[in-house]
Amino acid sequence: MTVPVALAADELGPLVTTQTIRTTTIGEAGADAVIRIGGSVLTADGAPIPGAWVRLETPAGDPVHTTYTTSQGHYLVDRLPAGRYRCRARVTGLGERIREFDVPGPAGGYDVTFD
Repeated sequence: MTVPVALAADELGPLVTTQTIRTTTIGEAGADAVIRIGGSVLTADGAPIPGAWVRLETPAGDPVHTTYTTSQGHYLVDRLPAGRYRCRARVTGLGERIREFDVPGPAGGYDVTFD
């Protein structure tokens, strides 16, 4: 069964950095897991950068998901399998930053900082 969930375009409050959803099929062993991550794009002094372009890629550079940050500088990516990812963020006038991380990360840690 598919259940649509409408999310507000701009979420308020603290950012949840990792959410794992496990599903099982009756009569089958094991569970499938999909992960939702959230991070922020920030200036060197910690100010959020709204409207930043963010793309998650495989370590080989294949695109997985592209989005933009909210007015609070947050981004969300849904339906990721566990693994290693490269996060590429671009901000007009500041250039591009790239960092790699594991999903799920031990303490979240999906932020990108422009120094």
